[in-house]
Formats: sequence, C-alpha cells, structure tokens
Amino acid sequence: MLSLLHTVNPLAFAREALRFHPDPKQAEVLNPANRRILLNCSRQWGKSTVTAIKALHHALTNENSVTLILAPSERQSTELLGKIEANLRTLDIRARRDPASRASVRLPNNARILALPCSESTIRGFSATLLIIDEAARVSDDLYHSVRPMLATHPGATLCLLSTPHGRNGFFYDTWTAPGSDFLRITAPATECPRIAPTFLDEERRNLPEAVFAQEYLCQFSQSQSALFNHDDIQAALTPSLTPLFPAERSPFAPPPQLPIILPDPWQHFFIGLDLGQKRDYTALAIVEFIGVLSQNRDAATFERIAEIRYRIRHLERIPLDTPYPHTVDHVCKLLDTTNLGDQASLIVDTTGVGAPVYDMLNSALRTFQRRPRLYAVNITAGDRAHSDGKTHYVPKRDLMIGMHLLLRDRKIMIASAIPHANTLTRELELMQREVTLAGNERYEPASASAHDDLLIAMALGIWRARLHRLPSIIDPALRMPMLEQVL
Repeated sequence: MLSLLHTVNPLAFAREALRFHPDPKQAEVLNPANRRILLNCSRQWGKSTVTAIKALHHALTNENSVTLILAPSERQSTELLGKIEANLRTLDIRARRDPASRASVRLPNNARILALPCSESTIRGFSATLLIIDEAARVSDDLYHSVRPMLATHPGATLCLLSTPHGRNGFFYDTWTAPGSDFLRITAPATECPRIAPTFLDEERRNLPEAVFAQEYLCQFSQSQSALFNHDDIQAALTPSLTPLFPAERSPFAPPPQLPIILPDPWQHFFIGLDLGQKRDYTALAIVEFIGVLSQNRDAATFERIAEIRYRIRHLERIPLDTPYPHTVDHVCKLLDTTNLGDQASLIVDTTGVGAPVYDMLNSALRTFQRRPRLYAVNITAGDRAHSDGKTHYVPKRDLMIGMHLLLRDRKIMIASAIPHANTLTRELELMQREVTLAGNERYEPASASAHDDLLIAMALGIWRARLHRLPSIIDPALRMPMLEQVL
C-alpha cells in the first residue's frame, strides 16, 4: 500500500505521501508521542487539515483501530472526515462506509474512522484508540466527561482537543488554565501563521471588536459579551487579607466551632442567604457581612466623616446532595446558635419551588432561640417588579443579579479568598450571562447547562436583603473610629 517510511513516520507520511509540509507547531500535533494534545488555534490556521492527516496516519498504522471525530454539529465533524477522504483519494486507497455511521470510513486493514455530532444518543457504546474533539470550546462539560471513558480500554490511546477560544468557561478553558495538566498545550495565533497575510489581519482588526479579534485570531480567552459580571471586577473582589468567619480546617457540613460572643455593633449585621437544592443542585449557604466603615470623605453640611458600606463574603458552603431537608434545617440552626450571631443576623431563604415547607421548618425551629435572627422568605420570579404579600417577598431574578453587578462594579463586595468554595463562587460569577429573548425578556442563566449557580444565588439573596439594610444614626462618630478603622 505505502512504503514503510510513509506509514511509520507521520512527518514523512505527510510530506512525501501527501505533499503536505507542516510548520513546527503542526509537526507537534502529528507527533505520535504526544498523546494528550490541547490545541488553541486561530481561525484558518489549518487544524482540520493537520488533524485529518493525524487521524488517517493513525488508522493506516493501527489495524482494527477506532478513531472518533466529535464536534458540536454533524457538519463540523463531517468536514474533517471529508479531508480524510480526499487524502485517501490522493493515496488511491479504496475505503467503504462503516455500518455504525453513515459519516465514516473503514480501511482495508479494518481500521475505522467515524465522524459524529456531540450528542449522547450518537456516541454511547463506542471505544476509541484516537479521540478528536473539534471546536472543543463549544462542547458541553457533561458530554466531554462522558466521552473520556471511551479511552479506558486502550492504554496508549490519544486524545486531541482542538478549538478557537470561546469565553472563559467550560472544560477547554479549565484544562488550558489548570496548573500541572498532562496535556501538551499548543498556542497557534494567526500572527504566527505564515499562511495568513498580515494585511488580512490588519483589516480584521479594524472591522472587529477588540475582544472578538483577540479571541478569533490571537487565541485569547476573552470574556463573553453576554457575561453579566466583569472578570476584572470579580478578581478585584477576592481579598486575601479578609479573614474567614470559621477556621479553614472544617468539614463543610460539620457543626462550626463556638466563636467568641460578637459585641453589639450597630454598623454590623450578617445576612445569610440559603439557596435550597437536593438531588441535582446543591443547597448552598453564603454569609454576607454588612459593615459600615468610616471613610476619609466628610459630609459637606455637618463635616462628619461619611460611613461607607461594604459587603464581605466570609463564609460559603455547599450541603451534600441528597441531604434530607430536616438535616439541612438542623445544620443551619446549629450554625446560627454556635456562632452567637443571634439578632445580629438575618436568614434569607429561597422558597421558590420546594423551599416553602423548609422555610416553615426553619421558622418553627428558630422560635426556641433566645436571640432569634430575622427570617425572610424570598420567591425568585421572572418578572420585573418586586412585591410582598406580607409573608413572602417576590423578587425578580433581575433585581438579584443587577444588584450584585452594581456592587461588584463599584468594588463594594469583598470575598475572603481563603474560604472553601471561593473559587467555585468566582467560577459561577464568570459563567452567569444576561440574554435578551426575541420577545424582549431578560434571562439570567449560566453559560453552560451543566453549570451550577447555587452559591451565587445564596450570595445574591444575602446581598439583596443587605442592600435594604440601613445604618443607624451616628451619635458620635469619634467613638466608633477605633473599631471601624480595624476593618479598613
């Protein structure tokens, strides 16, 4: 069929059999020694061309092998298969379709190459010796996690993730940025590609938004234009110097240790947001500390120093999935009791869906508290107007999200970076998107259907109530200065 040189050496195969001369980065993709490849490349760099050669070389040199090509759509996966078929015609190798898929080729050595769209129904039951995921940044996390076991029975199997960036979310971004990854990470911006003319890039730079050009041609992970929270604002909120409310060495669901009694401070209050879940979503709890801080600015009329408000996230936790609601109620009550927060705390419970009976259980349990926290029921709606029926507050999700957006933008939120789940919270903030439907309605949902937003909602509930809190009148600001300046 082909000489030994052509089949054993992939670079020689590309150059001599197919008359394709790879540049150095394309040669890295072709190198069979690299079995975990993460290719972050610009548009029109040639990833389909070089990957098609890699797939064909693998099939020709491994009889009975299975190469799977996955992409978000059938059109994208079959485009790469079309390049393989063109190479087969160049080599004058006759192939036939595989019964498992109409978008496939079966070679004379019984090796198979199948191109499939990323759908659970189309990929279940396969195993692979080479797995290629094209446009990986647009493939869901759940599907990626479900296809990785396809390599389990082939110790030398190869996995290639190829894509142009698509925002700061998803497994492609996570794998690219993860420290200590076992992937060979290759960056291929258009500015380093000899096949893309500088004059074309200059034209694109002038006609595209800066973030779009940086993503499509410079391989930069730009934040999605529909992202609600700005990446820089989120990073600025993370505060290493802010101490957690509880010691770090504590199980997320263990009773917190007894804390010293907190001295009454009219400028300090704790708002505890509780977002309820059980089967698929976690129950999440966030403690937001509302605190007044004397600034250097003075009131123009009284010349008194102005108190500025800060919202400090000092505790986050996720209660394990499938935890019975009575156990959740018991845990929340123990947390309130052992921390001595008492009447310096407000508990805000998401009563949307199953939350109403849990709220009633909490209300009953908290009646035994000598220093009882205030309790609020919140039903999160898709409307545009907040109202209350005397027991339940009906709050649009828009109000929760925009309130946090404004505070993050104005750098009024601080997140203790040492607390458990701080990174999870920042991830949820990064993924939250605002979309406007064709009917003109606003939707606030994570960018990925598999992503959680439970910590974000818990934090939003606490901040929603904290924003309605008012500082008491200042009798003598000088008396407050020693305590307040400790928290600056």
